[in-house]
Parts: sequence; structure tokens; C-alpha cells
Amino acid sequence: MQKSQFSRPLFLKTFGLIGSNITHLRLDGSSADPKTLLQLLSRSEPLTVPSKLNLRSLSLSLKCNTNSETNLRLLVTSCPELEYIFISYLSTDLSMPLETLKAHAPQLRCLEIYNRVYASYTSSYEDKEWQNTSSQPGLREIALLGLNETPDECIIVILDDQQWTLEVLSLYDLDCESRVAEYLSRYPWPMLREVTLTDSAIFDDNLCAFLKKCPF
Repeated sequence: MQKSQFSRPLFLKTFGLIGSNITHLRLDGSSADPKTLLQLLSRSEPLTVPSKLNLRSLSLSLKCNTNSETNLRLLVTSCPELEYIFISYLSTDLSMPLETLKAHAPQLRCLEIYNRVYASYTSSYEDKEWQNTSSQPGLREIALLGLNETPDECIIVILDDQQWTLEVLSLYDLDCESRVAEYLSRYPWPMLREVTLTDSAIFDDNLCAFLKKCPF
């Protein structure tokens, strides 16, 4: 249901029938915010935070406002089996969703956050193919688009401890003074097989050192 603009009553009526049974949900570009999704998925009105939802993959649009952090935290903490999340986030500072997901979504395998309203070229969860199919914790794929106002520490904390599982890395629009390239060049990345670095000139001085740590 991408780019859908449903009325609240229709949302409640539709999702009230299936609610917590949903395992894969794609709503990027739709009008539902995380708080509304919680109501829909828990079949509750007014909002009652469910103890557990069965979502394994989730795509949604997220506005940059004071309620977004709380609502996103409530949603992901209710999804202990969440493995894939795509967020279309209307800000070039991705620190809020990065910090929230790092703290509250320990089972993530794939993290994609884009600061564009509709990123239709993103692949669905079912299309993801990773060499490491074990239950070993750790991200297999990270894609972050629109990073030029995101603090380095928020990007690095997502990359930290992922050296032995990460297979696909895409970074777009890193700030010209970012320390992320230097961080990446310090560690081996034995599982990394695909790298996309777009509009990130900071890799000019660190690219060779970084690539030497990768198997491709």
C-alpha cells in the first residue's frame, strides 16, 4: 500500500481484521504514522501498546517532529522479531531513527533510511539475498541516503560491531568533514561484498585503505 492516503476509519476497519497477524507491512509514502500503526496492528482504540507484534519487515514514512521518536520507539519495541526496516524520513539529520533503532531493534538484518519521500527503487524484504543466512545477530545491509547533517557518532554507532556480518553498505551525501571514512578504513570487513558511496568525497583519502580491508 505504497503512497496510499487512507482515512483513519478505513485504516482501523481494514487492519482491525488482521492486526497482530501481519508479518510484512509496506506503507512508505502512506499517511499512517507509527502511533496510528500501533493502534491498527494491536486492534486497539484508543491506543494500547501491545506486548508483541509479529512484524518481520516494515516500510513507512516518518515525519521529523517531536512525537516521532516516541512513536517509533513504541512501534519497534513492540516488534521483537523485526529484521528489516525501511524509513522514508523527511530530514537530512538521521540521528533520531538511527539512535532509536540501535537501542530498540536488536534483531535487525537490514536497515534503510532515505530522506526522500518516495524511494520506489528500494527492494522488498523478500528480494534480499545475503550469504550469511544464519541466526547470528548483526546487520547484513545498511543503506543511508541523505547524511550531510547527521552527526558522525550516530552513523558510527550503527556501523560499530557489524564488521563480521555486514555484506552490503550504501552511504550517500556524507558531510565533507565526516570521520566515517576514516573509521571504516581502520577495521577489516571480511563479509562486505557490495559498497555504494555516492556524493561522499571524503573517501578520496581513505578509499584504498578501506578497500584493502574488504574481500572483493
